[in-house]
Amino acid sequence: NFANPVRNRIRGYINPSGDRDYYSFDVEQDKMVLSLSLTPVNNVDLKLEILNALGEKIYALNSSVMDEGEIIPNLMLRKGRYYLAVSDLSNKRQNYLDAYTLKAAASELRLNWEYEPDDSFEQALSVSLNQSWNGYLAPGSDKDFYSLAVAEDRNLKLDVSGVPQIDFILQVYDQERNLVIEVNEKGKGEGESAIISFTPGNYYVILKDAENNNNSYESYLFSVFER
Repeated sequence: NFANPVRNRIRGYINPSGDRDYYSFDVEQDKMVLSLSLTPVNNVDLKLEILNALGEKIYALNSSVMDEGEIIPNLMLRKGRYYLAVSDLSNKRQNYLDAYTLKAAASELRLNWEYEPDDSFEQALSVSLNQSWNGYLAPGSDKDFYSLAVAEDRNLKLDVSGVPQIDFILQVYDQERNLVIEVNEKGKGEGESAIISFTPGNYYVILKDAENNNNSYESYLFSVFER
């Protein structure tokens, strides 16, 4: 039940078998952005969970495979007490020789940036016409959801810039969540764009990778402009 306070850099061990390490931290502003990274441990499939003050899981990260670390660059949290839990996915593996390193950094919200969680229609981030948003297709098999309100008949150009390792799929859904169009014409490392005729209504744009790849280090630029 004891939780160690989070510092910028912490070393720990998954030992003994079934070990689960807890760390506590406070978000002191209404909204902050948390960046987390967990270095790999040999023969351990690391899992990183974020819990609220009641100990309820609000986010879980296990996007990599055995012997790989975990990264989330842009998790938005509201003011309050939180806990991080580090463990092995199976709760069976251990390693008393090799330590993991947990790094945490907090920053203020930046204008026109995408933040997790935005992985569902309900969590879609609202975007406006003639604007651009920066975002990360990470962690794991991340999907970024955006919502777009169209007031009258318009031709709009939707564009997402290329990111190394990512083969973007751009999808548009109507307000009933029916697929309107899917664009995946270019390859890995290239962006996608499409000019689409919209009628009045609310729409969703989903960005994802064709093979569920991710890139936690390099951001994309998503734009919506009138034509």
